[in-house]
Amino acid sequence: MREILALLFVVCIFVVTIYLAAAKSLDYKLVASILTACIIGGFAIAYGNFIKKLKWGQVEIETAKKEIGEIKESAIDDIKNEIKIQKVSLSSLIDTAKELQNKIEEQKRKVEKLNDSAEKTKSDIEKLSQASKKIALIQIKTTYLVLETKNEFGTPRAVAAIEEVNRDLNRVLEEVIPDPVARSAWVSDLQDKLPPRK
Repeated sequence: MREILALLFVVCIFVVTIYLAAAKSLDYKLVASILTACIIGGFAIAYGNFIKKLKWGQVEIETAKKEIGEIKESAIDDIKNEIKIQKVSLSSLIDTAKELQNKIEEQKRKVEKLNDSAEKTKSDIEKLSQASKKIALIQIKTTYLVLETKNEFGTPRAVAAIEEVNRDLNRVLEEVIPDPVARSAWVSDLQDKLPPRK
């Protein structure tokens, strides 16, 4: 069937070209070009499948198209697979980053708690240092008063010294034992250690 179509194509073009050449409407160069194109076109119509299977170098044109298509599909599949792998990898990195962020937040909270605790401890140490200084001064004062009045009994100086020592002892007790009930219990226990007066 292809051959008949090709023959009809060639004959039609050939007849029209010869008629125009005989009427001197066409130049001989143009006639030669049209007839050559007509023969090539007829050959292409008749043997189109054969032309598709022609080898260009060592590769058939049809086979090359198939191979190019397969390579293209393979490359697209590889790219899709790589995209999936990268998505999974990226998702894993995001999860890891979130975990690290949570751990950093937790460590930050712990550090803040430690800082607060350190500030409180520092404050407590400063209070203890001040209390220790007060106690040391009271102890020095008490020792001085006792030594100055050790041989005096009932004198105004001895009575004043004893009252001052008692006030200082009460101030020390208030610093050391802030709870009044516990302080009273401690004083009572201390007084019980001495034998009764005769």
